[in-house]
Amino acid sequence: MKSRNHQRIFNVVNGLLDWLILEFSYLFSVYLRQGILLGRYDLSILNEPEYIYLSLVYSTVMLVVFAVFRFYGSYRFRSFYRETLSLFWANGLGVLFLGTALYLLKWGDFARSQMVFLFLFSMVGLLCKRAVLRWMLRQVRSRGRNTRAVLVVGSGKLARRYVKELAARPYLGYNYRGYLADEPDEEMGNYRGKVEQFRQILQSEKIEEVVVSLPGASSEQIGGLVAVCGRYSAKISVIPGYNDYIPSKPTVENLASIRLLNVRQAPDKGPLWDFVKRTMDIVGSGVGLVLASPLLLGAA
Repeated sequence: MKSRNHQRIFNVVNGLLDWLILEFSYLFSVYLRQGILLGRYDLSILNEPEYIYLSLVYSTVMLVVFAVFRFYGSYRFRSFYRETLSLFWANGLGVLFLGTALYLLKWGDFARSQMVFLFLFSMVGLLCKRAVLRWMLRQVRSRGRNTRAVLVVGSGKLARRYVKELAARPYLGYNYRGYLADEPDEEMGNYRGKVEQFRQILQSEKIEEVVVSLPGASSEQIGGLVAVCGRYSAKISVIPGYNDYIPSKPTVENLASIRLLNVRQAPDKGPLWDFVKRTMDIVGSGVGLVLASPLLLGAA
């Protein structure tokens, strides 16, 4: 669909901007540390092949890392705070590994202050770019552009809440096309008919997202809706009847073909969690030492 093509183009442009920011941050950190701080103001220092090759490799590898962290996609439900934390970890690990490689393999002139400059410049540039993009997208979507057509299947308390929350957030960019239910609900606005008309509407309109709120529906009925959405390339989401008991970030476990949705984690998270937490502590300490080493050397 048209909006999906727009999203792909946006993702490519978003990634290209990140690559340019990383490239500039790397070269500017080199110029600042190996040039300005040493009294050399000639930009020809950046013409040395080792700096150019390393900057290209670093920027490209980091772009792949960002893709693994899923930084490229829709910003509709992604928290800027969480994205900042993920960016901090991804960027910090990238700078840490780069500094380690330069030191151990003796590639180029290694300086810890240069790694600090790289981290700071890239973080500021990447965060500013994301803040500007979010602001631009909100402005565009609030004016009714770059929107996604959404159809609600079902009614009731949760469906009404969903429609109200959607109406209160026009910057999310959703174009509410009405709802299907056995009986009309005045609070939900545009009544499109009974659930049996679902296929007909998807055939005649470009519905990009479907939200199902049918607490009493059978698995066969839900499966039929999923099949129709697959036929017409529409994304489908389900609001379960126990919505208020699901945490904001639920986990799903598999027992053969059975899916288990964890609505509450036990206090003891097991040895794997302890290992992950300990690893994160060690990595975080390593990043902190790299960033703080110039200050420690100055104090010494």
